[in-house]
Amino acid sequence: MIAVTGASMGIGLGTARCLLARGARVALLARDAARLQGVVDGLGSANALAVATDVCDRAAVAAAFERVNAHWGRLDGVINNVGFNFARRIELMPEVEVRRVLERGSYHGGSTTPEVMGEAIAQCFEFPPGVGAEFIEVKSGLRERKFMDTESSR
Repeated sequence: MIAVTGASMGIGLGTARCLLARGARVALLARDAARLQGVVDGLGSANALAVATDVCDRAAVAAAFERVNAHWGRLDGVINNVGFNFARRIELMPEVEVRRVLERGSYHGGSTTPEVMGEAIAQCFEFPPGVGAEFIEVKSGLRERKFMDTESSR
């Protein structure tokens, strides 16, 4: 049983599809509950579970893993693919958006995503001594887009 964050689109969704195609049970985690449920419904697999959560919220992450535990009773791994895409130069973005970009990466509120996930996993699942879930962190960097400044391009 694998939990995949950022699973409503892009790399996270592609990863979830690959895992499901290989017979894995997959908990798809993402912030937008409606979009996520639509994605899971579209996958048409009893092995896919939609779990809406915000990885920047410790309590929400714990609740998400409690739901996974209640549904499947185990966790073999987490593929952490959280990201935030934007299509503007960062210096032109409002401060609130810049903060969201930074928070959705590995750092938020003084804790890293692996630490938050690890705490939640430890609270929700019992592992035999020396056994635990694998944690894989996926980072693709922020998408680079070139924008033409019409004033300077003349």
